Amino acid sequence: MSPSPDTLAFEEATREKISNLLVTSGFSEIFTNSITNSKYYSGETLQSTVKMLNNLSADLDVLRPSMLETGLEVVAHNLNRKNTNLCLFEFGKTYSTTEAGKYAEQLHCTLYATGQLTSGHWKNQPAKIDFFFLKGVLEKIIKALGLHVDKAEVLENQNLQGQELIINRMPMVKIGMVPSKKTTAFEIKQPVFYVDINWDALVAAAKKKKVEYKEIPKFPAVERDLALVVSKAVKFEQLQEVTKKAKTSKLIGMQLFDVFESDKLGEGKKSMAVNFTFQDTEKTMTDQDIDGLMKKLVKVYEEELGAEIRK
Repeated sequence: MSPSPDTLAFEEATREKISNLLVTSGFSEIFTNSITNSKYYSGETLQSTVKMLNNLSADLDVLRPSMLETGLEVVAHNLNRKNTNLCLFEFGKTYSTTEAGKYAEQLHCTLYATGQLTSGHWKNQPAKIDFFFLKGVLEKIIKALGLHVDKAEVLENQNLQGQELIINRMPMVKIGMVPSKKTTAFEIKQPVFYVDINWDALVAAAKKKKVEYKEIPKFPAVERDLALVVSKAVKFEQLQEVTKKAKTSKLIGMQLFDVFESDKLGEGKKSMAVNFTFQDTEKTMTDQDIDGLMKKLVKVYEEELGAEIRK
């Protein structure tokens, strides 16, 4: 007998890798029924929804067109039993049809988070789960797959208010807060944050990436801070894009650590404080080297964003 080839080895290993990452980040995996209730969806959505021909009950009559509703059932079930702090994830499929005999299914990875990250303590206030917590977890997933976000676009519909992330020039991820109108339908009284990942597309993009290894640098990294006064409309993503134009190969990381707004800065202005990390793999960087790189960055920010250096 000859062994059959394992054609899904990469897909299964990737799923296991991300599942472990989520569990170590405090999430618990759930499994929900792909057959759900048609009352959750609008008439427009039901036009392309796969309907059961011989459903066993009135509550289970369609194949889900979205992962959100079955996940909210789990959230509501837990909240009703005083389990109010939840971080959940699920791998599951959604289904759709264009006409009789033509069906499509898509694999998703979804995250649900609500409540508090930490409980109250005599020394520290409780920390609430918010959009940025979930975005941080999502960034871990994308980085673990060797991908990066090209850009984020504003997303607002009946199921989600947040962002749609473009990866490899394709919209692959939706992240945000579930609108109160939706949570109220499930009798949920606290904010619920949600991530919907097109898992098939994300894994296909990750599969094309080649893993490269390099020696750990022998020379230390150096950090510098810079405060920029820019228009309130400028986002950190724009700052990251503009930074690429400086072509500073020694810049290995940048992080926003403070945003300050005041009338003293000027009308429609804000200050963004950014930390830069530089490293040379061949030598220890001197103050002169770093000053030259910082001047290049400042010049690009002034020309592209009209930024002023706050001193």
